[in-house]
Amino acid sequence: MSGFAPTVKLGTVAQMGSGGTPPSSVARYYGGGIPWVSIADMTTRGKYIHGTERTLSTEGLNSSAAKLYEPDVVLYAMYASLGECSLAVGRVSSSQAILGIKPGPRLDREYLYYYLHSIKPTVKTMGQQGTQSNLNAGMVRDFDIPLPPLDEQRHIACALSDADAETDALERLIAKKRAIKQGLIQELLSGRTRLPGYVGRWKRRRLGDVLKVRNGRNQRQVEVAAGRYPILATGGEIGRTDTALYSKPSVLIGRKGTIDRPQFQESPFWTVDTLFYTEIGRDADPRFLFYLFCTVDWASMNEATGVPSLTGTRIEAVEASFPEPDEQQAIAGVLRDTDAEIDTLERRVEAAREVKQGMMQELLTGRIRLPVEGVAI
Repeated sequence: MSGFAPTVKLGTVAQMGSGGTPPSSVARYYGGGIPWVSIADMTTRGKYIHGTERTLSTEGLNSSAAKLYEPDVVLYAMYASLGECSLAVGRVSSSQAILGIKPGPRLDREYLYYYLHSIKPTVKTMGQQGTQSNLNAGMVRDFDIPLPPLDEQRHIACALSDADAETDALERLIAKKRAIKQGLIQELLSGRTRLPGYVGRWKRRRLGDVLKVRNGRNQRQVEVAAGRYPILATGGEIGRTDTALYSKPSVLIGRKGTIDRPQFQESPFWTVDTLFYTEIGRDADPRFLFYLFCTVDWASMNEATGVPSLTGTRIEAVEASFPEPDEQQAIAGVLRDTDAEIDTLERRVEAAREVKQGMMQELLTGRIRLPVEGVAI
């Protein structure tokens, strides 16, 4: 079914008020068990706020503009993380950076939560410019919100909640796979666990015995164009060129700045001068070396007092245990398969987010109406 729902001002269907912050210098104002929501709580705890990092005492609550909101309000960030939204569980207080919104009888709070999320990009452009972008309660009261019948609001919120549940389940699975991969790395790269069929003795060697560390080049030395080869920096690809600096599989690591995030590159590439690349000998598997690099605490090897830095000599001096090349390849294959599973799941998460975004755009604008029994559309 289709047809636009009527639009109303948010202030006509909800009550709202902001919180306050007792002086942090008075210790007795804090720690009394009254939940006090900060922007940090909203950005780290997700959709539902069950607890808070800090709590207030009754004296702290009464000594400031902070107040206990009505139960289960919608929490909305007016400063800093502009437009961030969470749902309180029970009664909470908050800082002045947060607006507590209590929906009236015509407005479902889960529907309001998703609507506020859907307009976040627009809201960010509305902030008053200063040291940071801000909103105020008057601006929020003036938000236009489509208001279909209450049952339809609940159906919309339920559909979007189901989409969230699918994404959350995938993200939990990704976290589990990453933990499994970390365990595999610790076991397989130390030799504590051997793959079936491999019994040969591992040898202790310097990295310099199996690879040579080379400097990247200044980006001014290469023409940036819509070329075939990526230009790699510590953060990944920053452009493309028709000139390849190196054409074999290689492990790359930061020379300056970000020195603790190894990369693996299988196809021809160019590297900038803040990134090392490696020429790898025949008796070492490049991808095995990449996973080995990921186990090294590179940050502890910083050789500068300012910007973190590594030297090729320091990298080549690192010692590690190596099996024969065929076992290296087998270990790298197991870890690569795990990476492929994680990549597939991450693509599914991205697709699920895109589906949800499309649902929000259609359902929360009224361009598509959900059929609800007993509701005429």
